[in-house]
Amino acid sequence: MRKGMVVKIMIMLFQHRREAAAGEAGTECEDMAADSTTLEIPARHPAEILAWSENLARDNNPPDRPILAIWHPAEGLCAVIGLSQDPERELNMAAISRDGVEVIRRQSGGGAVLLGPGTICWEAVASLTWLESAGGAGIRNAYAALSYPIAEALRRLGIAISPAGISDLSARGRTAGEPARKVAGTAQFRKRNTVLVH
Repeated sequence: MRKGMVVKIMIMLFQHRREAAAGEAGTECEDMAADSTTLEIPARHPAEILAWSENLARDNNPPDRPILAIWHPAEGLCAVIGLSQDPERELNMAAISRDGVEVIRRQSGGGAVLLGPGTICWEAVASLTWLESAGGAGIRNAYAALSYPIAEALRRLGIAISPAGISDLSARGRTAGEPARKVAGTAQFRKRNTVLVH
């Protein structure tokens, strides 16, 4: 991933305005990016970033404003599995072993992802209090508040990304008949006062 892309995404996050969660169209709420602390983290091993964001979500004193961290993995490949996934069932362990791919487990749910150079990742942590003020602290609203602004920023860069389902982002097909393709799946790690979406 080129650093310029991260900088452009961050700029777009600060410039865009988003509407409230699905079902509340037309009701403007605070611009998530302008109301948050946005960080660009240098390349790191995914385990380091996950530990940082998960610990932040566990903090009994959540941040007043959301924290959005945009990062990319350090060199090498890493398979990240969801909290309840069995790697033997989800992954081709023979290929994982053959190719020297490390497997780590995150505290959120969702499916397995393969991370490596060129992957853009984000971690968004917000208090339930902030989410309530932005349309609600439920699961759907948390995705809308913390991941849909990424889609909007990418659209402003000319990348046709849209929310899909509850937690995914998809890109339109290149031709009229080509189906949309999933480009990002997000998951949540929820604690008593805080939600992490990544």
